[in-house]
Amino acid sequence: MKNKIGGLVLFCLLCMGANAGNSSEPLNANAVLTSVMVYRSGAEMNHAVSATLPAGTVELAVDRLSTDIDKNSVQIRVPSTVTLLGFTYINDYMAEKPNTARQQLLEDSLDRVTEAQDKVQLSLTNNDALLGVLQKNQELKGVNAVDLQKLMEYYKATSADLEEKQYDLKKRFARLGKEIDRLKAQIQEEASQNTKESGRLVLRLSVRNAGSYDFTLSYITHKASWSPSYEIQVGDAQDSSVKVIYKASINQTTGIDWKQVKMALSTSTPGNWNIAPELNPWFVGFRQTAPVTAYGMTVRRPAPTQLDEVVVAKSKVVIRGDGNDNEDATPMYIVDGQIWSSDAIRKIDPAMIASTDILKGDEATSMYGSKAAAGAIVITLKKDLSDYTDVDQQRLNTVYNIDLPYDLPSTGKDQTANLQVTKVKALFTYLAVPKVSDDVYLLADIPDWGKLNLLPGKANIVLDGTYVGLTDINPSSTQDTLHLTVGKDKRITLQRRKVTDFSSEKFLGANRYQKYVFEISARNNKNQDVQLSVLDQIPLSTNKDIEVTLNDPGSAQVNADKGELRWTLSLKAGESTKVHFGYTLKYPKGTVLDALARQ
Repeated sequence: MKNKIGGLVLFCLLCMGANAGNSSEPLNANAVLTSVMVYRSGAEMNHAVSATLPAGTVELAVDRLSTDIDKNSVQIRVPSTVTLLGFTYINDYMAEKPNTARQQLLEDSLDRVTEAQDKVQLSLTNNDALLGVLQKNQELKGVNAVDLQKLMEYYKATSADLEEKQYDLKKRFARLGKEIDRLKAQIQEEASQNTKESGRLVLRLSVRNAGSYDFTLSYITHKASWSPSYEIQVGDAQDSSVKVIYKASINQTTGIDWKQVKMALSTSTPGNWNIAPELNPWFVGFRQTAPVTAYGMTVRRPAPTQLDEVVVAKSKVVIRGDGNDNEDATPMYIVDGQIWSSDAIRKIDPAMIASTDILKGDEATSMYGSKAAAGAIVITLKKDLSDYTDVDQQRLNTVYNIDLPYDLPSTGKDQTANLQVTKVKALFTYLAVPKVSDDVYLLADIPDWGKLNLLPGKANIVLDGTYVGLTDINPSSTQDTLHLTVGKDKRITLQRRKVTDFSSEKFLGANRYQKYVFEISARNNKNQDVQLSVLDQIPLSTNKDIEVTLNDPGSAQVNADKGELRWTLSLKAGESTKVHFGYTLKYPKGTVLDALARQ
């Protein structure tokens, strides 16, 4: 009988062991984040998993994964004695998540303040009891007048002292209560950011032999990104170099705090790994160079690439009013209902264009007059941010590895990391446009800047350790030299004034003549020599009845097409100089010029 019972028990144990792997409840393991590749949009997260598994078919639930996973990107590597039969991804909303350091600090502070308030409440209760005893003792009988007077004085002094203490204790109790309320509100705010949601992969495995196994898994998540920014440090203008610091602003909301993780940044964007790439037609055409400038420290639209949709018959495009004799052969450009110059047209990013219409012949002149005899190109720009796509075919596929283990909480807040520090040669010059501003600007020209492998981004300009402004870096330009406005130099002064003694107005026949003379004064108050470029201009005629004559340009270089005058002044330390120029306007009497107010 005993042998039968023993055999039955042994049989049951063997059945339980054989079916252990088929239990309805999956085994559990926590994933450990080991490394992350962050793309401009998205990230590849790599985890290590260790688990003890029985032989047979088992389910293993792997927790502490991102709350957002591209299921098509999941890659799971298992040992040779384990076969992956399939997996399921779910979000585990019940997952426990430890307090953040900030939460724990607030919780500890709340405990201390609550304990202090409890002690104050205890003192209040004790003092209330003492006051009650004193009030009862005032009703004592059989006491002579002298003793009664002494007792009354004692009761009065003691009661006053207790009531004063009660007053202070109540005020302190109220203050502690307000502090408790603030801490609770802050803890609630922190807890709302520290979500309990977690990603989970349930793996269905076939295990040949029971034992401990190590797995690795990776996937793409869309809840992380980075963007480039720069700091350009400029020392004294005598130093012929600038320091370019390449920075990255990184953020993530994957639901996992990245702690001591090996991280790398890639300039590319992850694509669909399950679709083989295809080649699309590759078109080539003429392109004109778009200038890369950062004058004025103002935020402008992204610096341009050339319009490939517009074909111009001549290599030199000059819009009406440019003073070109061949303007009749040039089309008119209309952007959102306004006439634009050819220079402005070159600065339009093609990605900003919603539509382009080309009008010819009578169709153009009927809408825009005789100036559109050579045709009109009507451009409509996109209005909403949703109209723009985030595709940049010119980005370089560069990876920046961060050697030190990195911490990045899942808060969505940007953290800045320095990726690269480069010292590059630069040519410094000074520029002034006194018609617009009396300020003198220090410019830095960086040749061969394409070798720096920069991406589009903002750049802080730091001059002699002081922040002076913000500019844009635009690597899509075809120019070899990057032009940067470093800042204003108050040690070089400039003044432009109209010389009234030599300016005049007269009438001759049916015409009116107006003569203007201007003087520009410059002084170098620095203790070193400088080279200063000064720009000014004369008006350009838009009508054959208006004639503009330049008088005495002196040493200025003249660009007749633009009406621009440029003086290159070499000023020694403490030296001053003056330049003069003037022009004469001839136009019919009885007419008014619209440009005279902008001299």
